[in-house]
Amino acid sequence: SGAAWRSELLNVLADVQALARDGLPGGAVDIPTPQFVVVGRQSVGKSRLLEALAGETFGFARGRVGSRRPVVLELRSTPGAKQSRWQARDRRTGRWEEQTAERLAKFVSDAHEELGESVSVEPVCLRLESVGCVDMQVVDLPSLCDFAMDPSKQHLARQTEELAMGFMRDKRNIMICVEQVADAGSMSALQKCHGVDPKFERTILVRSKLDTFWEDLTSENAAKWIEGFGHLPDSLVRFALTLPSWKEGAAPPRPFPELVEEASAEDVRQMQARGLSTKVLQSVGFRHFAAFMEKSVEKMFSESVGPVLSSLKDLRGRAEREARTLGTELADTDPDRILSTTRDCGVSF
Repeated sequence: SGAAWRSELLNVLADVQALARDGLPGGAVDIPTPQFVVVGRQSVGKSRLLEALAGETFGFARGRVGSRRPVVLELRSTPGAKQSRWQARDRRTGRWEEQTAERLAKFVSDAHEELGESVSVEPVCLRLESVGCVDMQVVDLPSLCDFAMDPSKQHLARQTEELAMGFMRDKRNIMICVEQVADAGSMSALQKCHGVDPKFERTILVRSKLDTFWEDLTSENAAKWIEGFGHLPDSLVRFALTLPSWKEGAAPPRPFPELVEEASAEDVRQMQARGLSTKVLQSVGFRHFAAFMEKSVEKMFSESVGPVLSSLKDLRGRAEREARTLGTELADTDPDRILSTTRDCGVSF
């Protein structure tokens, strides 16, 4: 099926990315594989957005104030699956190992805590196979920090920001910038995206917690607010949405996917009541965002297959040439061959 083929392609490209990250004998390699990276400040709704894309909640995404490294989430839609299946990639062996929810949370927590007051670009790699997730790969970057009182925390905040900016500067990465609904001119994470992507060619703005803003929106200002009151360029892809929330530490009151669908439908209903056109409504609600992401994934990875294959062919050619060179060197240093050559030289004299 199309979904199975897409998941298999994503798995292959993810393995290629892992090889590029880890490097091969002779050094790291540059493979032109694109990916989505999620950027934003703390408490703007990044974790809940990732959970909505995954189709389920997961404990390691809640309250990770101490994130020290990126988390790569490989989401694989598996129609017909009776239950979800989580795996984590062992950073020493490179092997994928199935994890329970408890072990997964500890795996991620330990990976962050072992770094102490430093950061690392080496990611935690997780894979979810589930009937309810969006087929995609996304990198959750440590949250940006605007201000810290403690001098040691200021140093860590600078390290964290530089780590995130490294991913953001990479022109292969598509940035999903998460901001709370607010005046477009005060979005600090979006400003950082603009600094590395001036034309917003690879930035997707997601304004979260739309329900907190409903009372401020009317039929007169709703469309203008979506457009950013002149602060957001037309070229910037943007979405406004609400995601479920409940008391911290408690379980969701109903199945999480149901809550996500209800919130999405209510967003559309509320904004439709304020006179938004059908076209503008396409940028409202999680369901529209998810549909856009699915199409973007297909387009982005289809376009990347050619360059990736070209890079792999070049890499294979280079490896074969190096193998031939090593074979020649090995033959030249063979003791029997050296002895035979010496004797031939002796006879010639």
